[in-house]
Amino acid sequence: MDGSLKKIMGWYPTDSKFIFVKVNESGELILALPADCVSKNEFDAKGDLIVGKEDNDFVVLSVGTDGKILEADSGEISGLKWAAKPSATVNPDKLNLVIAMGGTPDEQIDVDADCLMLHTIAFVGKGFTSINLTIDNTVGEANGIDTGLVTANTWYSVWVIGKADGTKAGLFHAGGTGIISDLTLPTDYIYARCVGWVLTDASSDFLPGYWKGNWFYWDVRRTILDDATADTNYTDIDCSSFIPPVSSRIMLNINYDDSNNYGNLYIRRKSSAETNIICNSARDYYLDWIQNTDNSQVIEYKGNFAGAIKIHTFGYIYKI
Repeated sequence: MDGSLKKIMGWYPTDSKFIFVKVNESGELILALPADCVSKNEFDAKGDLIVGKEDNDFVVLSVGTDGKILEADSGEISGLKWAAKPSATVNPDKLNLVIAMGGTPDEQIDVDADCLMLHTIAFVGKGFTSINLTIDNTVGEANGIDTGLVTANTWYSVWVIGKADGTKAGLFHAGGTGIISDLTLPTDYIYARCVGWVLTDASSDFLPGYWKGNWFYWDVRRTILDDATADTNYTDIDCSSFIPPVSSRIMLNINYDDSNNYGNLYIRRKSSAETNIICNSARDYYLDWIQNTDNSQVIEYKGNFAGAIKIHTFGYIYKI
């Protein structure tokens, strides 16, 4: 061992660096770090970092200011730099979603949103922004109908679809259950979300109406029942022509009139134990009412007097 080094464990200067020496009780060298090892003198401030650079060398990267993060930068000698922490981007499930009849109301639907979360068939989500679509039932595939031609008296689901690169489009699909596996997606479209439903008339045109959140309103009331003599036993009313396949909540306008008696009117889901008294001891009674249907979209009613009854629907509820 070099005689200039004392036989003791510790740090010793050689040139401008330090080496670490350790000897045993017999004075034999058992550890010596090379003279070009990192010196404690390199660390002048709390948080200094030793960062490797090219040519088998290193530099000291001084600690960044509060709130900064390390970021790769090939222009820096160390390949790193301190940078501002990016603000978190949160894509809401849906933001400012608006669905409306388009420029040709009987054939088109407009869908606009600042942000909308779509998902794959495996429920992997992706947020899409700046959505401004017109879907036309005379067009095939993207921004049209997924397969076939539009038909009369049919419910169509309305979809926003997207590609992995952020491309988005709209789509109609006949019937179904409002889940992505219903669809025949155009090439490279893997994300989708059902945002509403529309119904065609006998001429295969869309029946007009408008959306307000999860509520859809027909442009005019549509007659479900018009009978001069109400049944006094529970009687079925099939609502499937007035609400889409995935909805079980219908908005009703009810008029029960027995000019000779103060009657009660009952309405409920089919075959349920509910006893919803819509009007109680009333004559010429009008009421707006939201009613749940059974899984077959059937409700039932009865009156305790055989007065005239009219039931209209003005819309339905479907959670987007």
